[in-house]
Amino acid sequence: MVWFLSALRIGPHYRLGYTGGDPQHGPTAVSLSTPDGSRSEITLALDTEGGHLVRARGPVRLWAHVEHAHRIWQAAGQPAWPRLGLTVTPTTQTVFADEPDNALADLTPQRRTALETGEA
Repeated sequence: MVWFLSALRIGPHYRLGYTGGDPQHGPTAVSLSTPDGSRSEITLALDTEGGHLVRARGPVRLWAHVEHAHRIWQAAGQPAWPRLGLTVTPTTQTVFADEPDNALADLTPQRRTALETGEA
């Protein structure tokens, strides 16, 4: 769900990828990249301090979008897919959790709310 919400902020031209691993053990890292050369990668295994290593480069801080999406998702009660909805009117497009008043993302091209800009 967090990757989905991140993608809504980043826009349509991104690539989600996996690094390393094998068919029996799976990937060792997940990456997010955009055509402008921005890239963020997070290791899936915990480091010695119980965290994950994140590497980032390029003009856009892609990992900041992931962190912001994670905060929005947590604040909404960590909704699963069945709890999501979409409201479309002639002037707006909004992704919500549970009720239309609980907006997670405004998809309206002309309007970017604090949810998308990180000002929330």
